[in-house]
Amino acid sequence: MQSLVGKEQINRFITKHLNELAVDSSGWEKLYINRLTSEYWILAYPASDGHGGGEPMLTQTTEKETMKFKDEYE
Repeated sequence: MQSLVGKEQINRFITKHLNELAVDSSGWEKLYINRLTSEYWILAYPASDGHGGGEPMLTQTTEKETMKFKDEYE
């Protein structure tokens, strides 16, 4: 699975390739889908205890992993 780190790199990738599908109830994770490939991606802040929420990480994920967003995008 692919991962991207860094705000600029992530923002460029999201703008160019992804559509937002859902935000989890905590507001710290977002689910995206690639417009061309239908791959799922999750934007998260794994070091969210750091200043400003820490460094974002965008990670390609499986459809099974997207089920935690089920209530948010139905």
